[in-house]
Amino acid sequence: MAVENPFDQKRGYQFGIEIEGEIDSGSSTGSVSSILPALNDAFSDAASVGLILKMNSPGGSPVQAGIINDEIRRDRKLHPK
Repeated sequence: MAVENPFDQKRGYQFGIEIEGEIDSGSSTGSVSSILPALNDAFSDAASVGLILKMNSPGGSPVQAGIINDEIRRDRKLHPK
C-alpha cells in the first residue's frame, strides 16, 4: 500500500505543536519559553499552511495562557496566509 508524502510543494504542510501537562512557567512543554519559539517557527515557515495545537492540559496559569493566545493572534496578523 502506497503512503502519500505529507509534504506537497504546492500545498505545503501543517505544523504541529504538542503540549502535555499544565500551562505553567515551570512546565517543560506548557510554558511560554517552550511554546513561543515553536509558534514563531510555525508561522515563519513559508511551507507551513496551517497550525495544529494538540493540547492535553488540565489548565494552569491564566497569565501564561494569555501570553500564548496573544502571540498566536500577533503571528496570525504578521503572517496572513
